[in-house]
Amino acid sequence: MHLRSSRSGLWLAPVLTLLSACGLFEKTETPPEPTAIPKFEAFGMLQRSYQVRPYTCGRATLRMVADRKIDQDDIVWSADATLIDFEDMSYSSGNATLDTYETFSQVDFCARAKHGKFKIRAGLKSLPDYFAEGDIEIGLPASGQANPVPAEIVLGHHHSAPTRIFWSKDGASFFVASKDRTLTKWHGTTLAIEGGWVTMGDDASFIEDGRVFVPIYNFRSAIFDLPTARYTTWFDGLGQGALFEAPVTQPVGSAETRSISANAGLLAAWSWNDGQNTAGCAIQTLDLKTNRRLLVDAFAPAGRARELNFSGGSTGTPPPTVVPEWYTEVSPKGRYVAFGPSGCSVGNSVYDTQNDRFAVCGTTTINTKLHRTGFSDDESTFVVGNAPDTRRIEIYKMPDCRKLGNGRFDNTTLMGWALSPDGNTLAVVGYNGAPRLLLYNVAEGSPIWKPLDYFGANFTEGDVTRDFVLDFEKGGNSTFELGFYRLAFSPDGKRIAVASTNGRLALVDLEQSDGGIRYDEQPMDSKSPYQTRLAPGGRYLWIASVGTSADIHTGIYDLQERRMIVWYDGNTGPLVTMEQDSLVVRRGTRLFRVPYANPSQETEVFGVAPTQGEDASISPSGRYQCVVSGGQACRKDLQSGGEQCVQLEQASGGALKTAQSAAMTNDGNCLLGDALASRLWRWGTDSQTVTLQTHLVSSDANDVIRFERLGGRNVLIVTRRLFVWKVP
Repeated sequence: MHLRSSRSGLWLAPVLTLLSACGLFEKTETPPEPTAIPKFEAFGMLQRSYQVRPYTCGRATLRMVADRKIDQDDIVWSADATLIDFEDMSYSSGNATLDTYETFSQVDFCARAKHGKFKIRAGLKSLPDYFAEGDIEIGLPASGQANPVPAEIVLGHHHSAPTRIFWSKDGASFFVASKDRTLTKWHGTTLAIEGGWVTMGDDASFIEDGRVFVPIYNFRSAIFDLPTARYTTWFDGLGQGALFEAPVTQPVGSAETRSISANAGLLAAWSWNDGQNTAGCAIQTLDLKTNRRLLVDAFAPAGRARELNFSGGSTGTPPPTVVPEWYTEVSPKGRYVAFGPSGCSVGNSVYDTQNDRFAVCGTTTINTKLHRTGFSDDESTFVVGNAPDTRRIEIYKMPDCRKLGNGRFDNTTLMGWALSPDGNTLAVVGYNGAPRLLLYNVAEGSPIWKPLDYFGANFTEGDVTRDFVLDFEKGGNSTFELGFYRLAFSPDGKRIAVASTNGRLALVDLEQSDGGIRYDEQPMDSKSPYQTRLAPGGRYLWIASVGTSADIHTGIYDLQERRMIVWYDGNTGPLVTMEQDSLVVRRGTRLFRVPYANPSQETEVFGVAPTQGEDASISPSGRYQCVVSGGQACRKDLQSGGEQCVQLEQASGGALKTAQSAAMTNDGNCLLGDALASRLWRWGTDSQTVTLQTHLVSSDANDVIRFERLGGRNVLIVTRRLFVWKVP
């Protein structure tokens, strides 16, 4: 802490003494006025130095103990260089003693550059002389690996609405992107989860097998390599960008990447910057093969639309209560770039890169949350989905955006749609008593197009060729959000993958008369954290979702096969203990042992001791056990009976007060989970020091609840979802 002192009042002391002796002051003493400056017992950062890798984030914490609460609005964070962005500030304050208050301010800082050293500062607006400083260094690890990101595999459902769904080129798998800033991969036949990544972007667009294009933070986008879980290229918008180079421009004001898309080696991004005195808008493309950049549309006078004197397409004005869903879509072969509902200077438009011209495709303004678009694989057909309240889908023939017709759904709430690869079948998810998957034959010349000139033609529910009920309430919840279902045909057109707003997935096989509908078998949770307990051996996990209906959120999860093997209803009480081959649960006053291999063959048992409240982990060799309980951690020698312990607050220099989880990676190291701050600490058990291992990447509400060691260096991270992380 830095303070400025003053001696300007020292001369007053003898003068006041003389005046008092002369009787010029009344004898009655008035109570002293409260001081204007808080009396601090502590003021500083919990950690003074930080090391972060390029384009990753860390967390800094300011701790203050004073005779009063420090207002949240009085705390300010800053840095002496433009190498980082501050994200997600948080605040808490409460009584430390009867006479003092303890206040914490936390901020996530995210690196913008390949390397650099600078100062980070936290202070008070009302008292500029009160501040604390820390040192941050941005750099690559000693191995020289480019921008490594911890390999996290997601187990479980998305807890926010899906934004995009797409298949791999071979049709073996499909991917789901979500507003929870994660991407998951699913088997295209069995619906088994195959992996997942925290991309930090609320969308993802397929470039080629193994690479996706994602929006990141404010003004940026990135190419994300799935096999290595690393970002390879970052862009500030798409105007500039190179491997691990600092952005050329620093956005001013409220910057965002409104939408992104990728296909055939062509990237497209729509960037918006709402500055204090002016606003910026740019829809740009980047050809990865030629490295050619093109400004498709921008505020006048820039952009190809202006250069070609194209002024068609309504830009529209959103109603103040509606959040628009901006779209940018690159066609499968990279010929067309569609964007809307508004744009920069034009909206509802398609740019033809081959003929260098624009056309209007779409009629709505931005009062919609369903305005997604799509092309057939041969790029001959283009579909625009409109707002749920209009209940309309528009179909156009390319390259001139000739309107083929409308689909009007008078009795069905429109929630999502997809076009088959050949452009002849339109799949629509609507809600009419239940979610329904409706199929239409929309090939040009089919009987539904009336009149023959195609203009003003429309199809309705009466033209449905196939109809399937999607029972997403089974194992989920009965709520739905308009406009947030996503679906996609497989490359061969024989299967349709559907991502629902409540997190569940369905797979429809069009070669079967009833659709052969399969639902995923992941633990259903989208609102609440999990309670877990890992069985010895690390394969089976007791899982229960807090605060939701027990009949669909409690059971045994197989971490090896990544599926729930048994669900329990509300008659099954809390878990008693986890054993090597079975677990024991309570029902009323009776106890039952449930074998993992055959959960239906349960037997009543007696005299089983319940699992204790602390968390314990045994080392891979089986000799040592690490036990954490509140503010203390102990390593026990299971052979000799010896024990050594540390007090966490003292061992961490005051930075770690309590831990909730323990995971031994070897005989000499115990990882301690700080669920409150999503941090993992390392205790070298031959020392009295606890050091910060990592601040885990959090995705919106994916706050860490606990940790479990699975085997080797793999740690299970329990949140509202389940992650597996390989400890560096």
